[in-house]
Amino acid sequence: MNQLKKWGIKSEFLRAVNDAEALSSPYDKLRIEHIDFEEIDGPVKIIFMTPEKLNRSKEARVKLDAENLLGRLKRFVIDEAHIVSEWGHSFRPCYLELQKLRELYKDVPIMALTATATDGVIHHVIKKLKMSKDSIVFISELDRSNLFYKVIQN
Repeated sequence: MNQLKKWGIKSEFLRAVNDAEALSSPYDKLRIEHIDFEEIDGPVKIIFMTPEKLNRSKEARVKLDAENLLGRLKRFVIDEAHIVSEWGHSFRPCYLELQKLRELYKDVPIMALTATATDGVIHHVIKKLKMSKDSIVFISELDRSNLFYKVIQN
């Protein structure tokens, strides 16, 4: 988010209100009321929020609905989208609820991102999120030179 702000792109992250809440329930205790979508220096362009926030916060949904009615809701980007299909939804069940985005916001495009998806997972994510069967899929090499393993003896 810091890089986005350096580039002049207003962005916000909906985070826990305080450390105690973050420790007790990191996915539930998020807030939205501090975001003013139309601040003096221009509207917020990107809002980062968890699937839990989207699914459980009435305030978040009300604000997203209002932005959508004004034509300012341009895209949903779902990170770690493989969780919709794989084992992840056993500990992040709200990922499965993201399929409701298509019903609630019919004309808002959905972009699903993941670094770990087989062909089967890709097709399952497209189906679960009710994305177009003609969705464009970008696949890159699994070799990521910026990541490495280091073994340290105790």
